[in-house]
Amino acid sequence: ARVLGEDIVSWRTSRLLSAGTWHGASSGAAVVSRLFTVNQGEDAGVRSGLAILLGETLVGFVESTGTHVCRATLLSDLSVQMKVRIGRFVEAGFILRDGHFWLHGAGDGRMVIRDVDRRLIDGRAIQVGDRVLSDSQTEVLPAALTIGRVSEITPDRDNQLFAVLGVRGALSVDSLRRV
Repeated sequence: ARVLGEDIVSWRTSRLLSAGTWHGASSGAAVVSRLFTVNQGEDAGVRSGLAILLGETLVGFVESTGTHVCRATLLSDLSVQMKVRIGRFVEAGFILRDGHFWLHGAGDGRMVIRDVDRRLIDGRAIQVGDRVLSDSQTEVLPAALTIGRVSEITPDRDNQLFAVLGVRGALSVDSLRRV
């Protein structure tokens, strides 16, 4: 269903969708989305695999294209796995940590980095607030782009030698109007 608009009452976070009981929608039914549509397609040179950007922030990747629109998969989608780097701004500039990490989409606008060595956390090499960047060695992206920040660090429930990093995107996907 298309999102027709936001709720006119500012304290509610709801959307008006182009589907009703005629399409099988019922009160209390789950509404899920892992994709959004971009109003550019093959006619504008868009093709599958291209990155979706807002400025220098990576939002997702083109999944499929049509003549006038394309469908984009967000980085928070459960199917997303990509190599990333972690760094931080200090007085001397930006310091990029050694090594690569794997970002996984966790659904519901969330992203995580699993299997982070706890010694990096205990030694404060990685902290809440550090920047998460795309790997600049990919074929799709010519440079490292901002993805978000480390928003939380929790011990891995399955292995105490590792930690899981929660990643908050650099921008709210709900606020996107142009990419």
